[in-house]
Amino acid sequence: DTTFNIIPIIHQNPVASFSIKKDTACVSIPLVFTSAASGINVWNWNFGNATGSTAPPFNRTYSTAGTYNISLTVTDINNCTSLPATDVLVINPSPIVNAGPDKIAYYGYPVTLDASVLPPSVYNYLWTPSAGLSATNILKPTALPAVNTTYILQAEDVNTHCKATDAV
Repeated sequence: DTTFNIIPIIHQNPVASFSIKKDTACVSIPLVFTSAASGINVWNWNFGNATGSTAPPFNRTYSTAGTYNISLTVTDINNCTSLPATDVLVINPSPIVNAGPDKIAYYGYPVTLDASVLPPSVYNYLWTPSAGLSATNILKPTALPAVNTTYILQAEDVNTHCKATDAV
C-alpha cells in the first residue's frame, strides 16, 4: 500500500515595519511615513486619529497637538498578515505669536514692538525686514523705520522646532 499526503505550503508571515521622520512633529506640518517592507498587497494603518491603506512613502499632517499611537499591519500576496508594528508620535503645538499692535513711528522717535509668544518656552526670534530695527533676534526690538514698514515676527521653539509668524 502507498499513502499520499498533501502537505500544504506554509508561508512565513510578513513583517510590518515603518518609520516616521519626526524632526518637526508639529501641528499642520507634513510628516513622512516610510517602510522597507516588500511584497505587500494590503497596508492597514491606524494613525491614532484615523485609519488608512496608503502604501508608503507618503506625507500625513496632524491638525491637533497630542500623543498618537500609530500601528501598521500588512498582508502579503499569499494573504498572510503580520503582527502589528507600533510607534508613539507626539505632535507638538505651534507657538501662538502676536507681533503686537500696529504702531506709528514718527521720524526720529523710535517705538518698541510689543510682541508676545505663548506658551512660555525658549524661542529663536526672527524679525524681517531688518531695516530700522534695533535687533532682529529679540522679542521686543525698537523700531525706527524710514518708511511705512510691515514687520514680520517668526518664533521657533528651540526644543520642538515648531514655529509660527505674525505681522505688525
